[in-house]
Amino acid sequence: MAKPPASPSKSPLSSQSSLLKGTGGAADELKKLAPNPDAAYIVHDQYGIVQGTARDRVSLGGHWLVALGAVVIAALCTFGAVLEGVRTVRQSADAEARAITLPATVTGRSQLTSLRGAVDRWLVTFAFTTAQGESFSGEADIDRATFEAFTEGAAIYIKYLPENPRRSTLAFQQLIPIDLDLALIIGIVPAAGAAILTGRAVLISLRNRHFERRGMVLRGEITKAEALERGASYIVTLHYKFRTPDQREVIGILREDRDDLRKTALPKVGTEVAVLYVSDRLYRLL
Repeated sequence: MAKPPASPSKSPLSSQSSLLKGTGGAADELKKLAPNPDAAYIVHDQYGIVQGTARDRVSLGGHWLVALGAVVIAALCTFGAVLEGVRTVRQSADAEARAITLPATVTGRSQLTSLRGAVDRWLVTFAFTTAQGESFSGEADIDRATFEAFTEGAAIYIKYLPENPRRSTLAFQQLIPIDLDLALIIGIVPAAGAAILTGRAVLISLRNRHFERRGMVLRGEITKAEALERGASYIVTLHYKFRTPDQREVIGILREDRDDLRKTALPKVGTEVAVLYVSDRLYRLL
C-alpha cells in the first residue's frame, strides 16, 4: 500500500483499511520508510501487522470465521440429513407393516424410451379387488427380466395401503421406496464445502506464519496504477517493484475490488510503498 503524504489529507488507498502507526518490530521498519515519523502506513485490507507479546503477528481472522461458519452449516445440514434419512426409513417400514397383500391380474405392459431411442423403463399395469370388494388398478416399474416374464392375464401378487388402495405395487417391491439421495446431497455437499474452506484457512494460516517468522519490510515503488469498472465492481490494479536484500528487482501486482475508491485518485507512478517480503514467491504489498 502507498505511503500517505505528510499533509493531513488522507491517502488515496486509505478507505476501509487499517492504519498502522509504527510502534516496534515490523511497525518500526514501516516507520523508518516514512520521512514524517507520525505518518501512518496503510495496511492491506485483508490483514494487518499487530503487536503481540513475543513478535509482530500477521492477523487474518476472516478466513477462520468463514471456515467456522461453513463447519457449523455443514454440521446442521448433516444433522438434517440424518433426520431426513431416519424419517424416510421409518415411513417406508410403517407402510410395509400396514400393507395388505392379495392376488391381482396383469392387464398390460409398456416400455418407455429415452430421447436417444433406448428403452430405459419397463412398466406393468394390474387390476385387483380389495378386501372390501372395491376394484382398483395400479402400475409398477419393473426390470427387463420381470417384464419379459409377465404376460397379460397372468396372476401376480400385489400389496396396497388399506387407507389408500391407489397406493399399490408388486408384492416384492416397497410401497414407499427408501430414497436416500436427497439426504446424501444435504449431508455431503456442505461437508465437502466446509472441508475445502477449512483447508484453505489452514493454508492461509501457514502462509501467515511464514510472514510472521521470516518476513521483513522492504521499500518499493508504484510503477503503474489503474482502475476498471466491471459491472458493479471497481477493480483497482497496482503494479509495483522492489529490491530484495541481495539487490534483485522483483515486480509485483496487487488487484483488488475496491468500490470505495471510485471517487479517489489512485497513487502516482513513483509513489513509495512497503512490501512484507519472505521470498521471491511469498510477499505482500502493505
